[in-house]
Amino acid sequence: MIPLYQREIESAVGRKNNHGYAEAVALLGEVEELFSAAGDAAGFTDYVATVRRAHRPKRNFMALLAAHDW
Repeated sequence: MIPLYQREIESAVGRKNNHGYAEAVALLGEVEELFSAAGDAAGFTDYVATVRRAHRPKRNFMALLAAHDW
């Protein structure tokens, strides 16, 4: 299930607009719950770090991530 969400997150970020970024952050919240239910909080932290590295130039997206304290 998590890989499906990860593909959707990449698709949303790939739209390169604020609506897509907001959708990606909402999906990240759902992914966080899945990682937590699986007992893998560290896995979520690693995933968010990967997303940050991949999309660092997208300032608005980075701001939304920062607002969620991930």
